[in-house]
Amino acid sequence: MVQPVSIPDPALTVDWHSLIWLGGEVGWLPTNLDNIPTAADVTTVNPSGTPQAFALSFTDVVRLSTPEGLFSTPRLRDTRSSHWWTRTNSGLTHEFYILRINGILHPHQGVAFTSGVRPAIIIHQ
Repeated sequence: MVQPVSIPDPALTVDWHSLIWLGGEVGWLPTNLDNIPTAADVTTVNPSGTPQAFALSFTDVVRLSTPEGLFSTPRLRDTRSSHWWTRTNSGLTHEFYILRINGILHPHQGVAFTSGVRPAIIIHQ
């Protein structure tokens, strides 16, 4: 059964230029995420919420990008021949974080027809 979730509305913003990247690998894992307000933009189960699919936030993607997580390497976040966006604004004019073909987070302006979302659901086990 799909779990009810709480999603911040409006979506939060991450200032791309404020991020410090692990090992200098820009777009993989920010080391200072806990120091910015967007760290709270984590999709959570909420019994009062709505059972639904949702777009991952920048913070959801980072928190799933651990050795034990769903995205333990950049390659596991890649999209093969396309890219996908998160619900998080990059702080630049109308830009959202896009996961490029190599699985790296990147700000991008506008939406291409080859773009999409990677819907997620939380399932009760």
